[in-house]
Amino acid sequence: MLKRTLLIGCLTYVTLGILALVFYKERMAFLDSSYILFSILRDGDFAIQVNRFGACLTQMFPLISSKLGLSLDSIMKVYSLGFIIYYFSLFYLCVGILKKYRFGLCLLLFNILMVADTFYWVMNEFIQGIALMIVFFAFLSRANDINLKDRFWYFPLITLFLFTLAFIHPLLIIPFAFATAYFYYFKHIDRRSLVNIFLTLFMFVLAKNIFFRSAYDSSSMGGLKNFRSLFPDYFSIASNKNFLTYLIYDYYLLIPFFGIIIYCFIKENLKLPLGFIIAFFFGYLLLINVSFKDGPDQFYIESLYLPLSLFLIIPFVFEILPKFKLNQAVIAISIICLIRIAHIYTSHQPYTDRVQYINNVLDETANNANKKMILATKDIAMDTLMMNWGSPYEFWLLSTINTGESRSILIIENPSNYNWALNRKDEFFTDWGLFRYDQLPKQYFNFRDTSQYQIQQ
Repeated sequence: MLKRTLLIGCLTYVTLGILALVFYKERMAFLDSSYILFSILRDGDFAIQVNRFGACLTQMFPLISSKLGLSLDSIMKVYSLGFIIYYFSLFYLCVGILKKYRFGLCLLLFNILMVADTFYWVMNEFIQGIALMIVFFAFLSRANDINLKDRFWYFPLITLFLFTLAFIHPLLIIPFAFATAYFYYFKHIDRRSLVNIFLTLFMFVLAKNIFFRSAYDSSSMGGLKNFRSLFPDYFSIASNKNFLTYLIYDYYLLIPFFGIIIYCFIKENLKLPLGFIIAFFFGYLLLINVSFKDGPDQFYIESLYLPLSLFLIIPFVFEILPKFKLNQAVIAISIICLIRIAHIYTSHQPYTDRVQYINNVLDETANNANKKMILATKDIAMDTLMMNWGSPYEFWLLSTINTGESRSILIIENPSNYNWALNRKDEFFTDWGLFRYDQLPKQYFNFRDTSQYQIQQ
């Protein structure tokens, strides 16, 4: 199964890599991606947000590309592909180096089973952290097999892993706790190691929350107050209704996965672990849906839903798949990969539409006397644009690669808030600050227009 897993994984990630190149504009000219790319190219350094330094593992792709002097268009392609390379590298570590194909299968399925919109919203440390977590458990399993604990580098490496995971996202401790408890119950990894590992991670998370607590993480967890304000009506909220729609149209494979697990675990009299899986699945779903009761855009909440797939993937891969005949297992995994790759492809339209919309705005204003504009959200098709805070970075990216000249266009709710800055003729406007043209690297920021900004509302 090791070689077949490696083959299926290689074919799947190569296909995902092709899609990442085909839809590189959709992935890179989109909110956080464009902002992070702007920051990297502006400063010539990593753009680590709220101490999530694990992001350097993917940010190294555009950073190195810029040091090599590649064009902005090429850097966008490299960055888009870099995320797939990151996940494939972790997959290969599990299967090709650590020889733990089951963990590799977990990672492969995690990257596709529920992924739809998050293929296009790539800038999420939570997803990257869970992928790294899977490799960490694969390493622990391998260390138990060949007794690596006596090596001088073992504990420093474990510490670095846990420190990175503790900082990469505040919610990571939940899937980590699930995996720890699951592997502990079924003895897939040495129990003493698992207890020590979890306690160490918990201490790192505690230290982070005491000494490195960020306003962003605090505000992200602010939705927990909904448990009190909504009590006891947790079931009629918009996010629950949205999830049922997503489940039918996007996350449909969770249903047969859940059914198979329930059937097999009851048949094997594994009622305790089955109850544990069900409790984690619905408990976590309730946590996310109540915290985000109004149902944010799917691309955002999907990233928070993804651990739900892991809660099913781990028992499926470790307890159920081994009962299949080899050919049956290969066929089953291959079919899952084909179905989900096709779904990821068909999910591109909203993101292609928004890129086209931004290009249309650029084209329609290309001959204006004043091309530097501040636009009101009420005049914009926000259903297509989705969010407006990333608009200056998106317009900069697409205008530069399309025409070679960078445009400065800002979309905000109240453009009049910028009346004070209209005469700042040689600065790039964003909602988070103004940047002088002469302080931006000309290779990637080709701003020539020094006319006054125009407010259109």
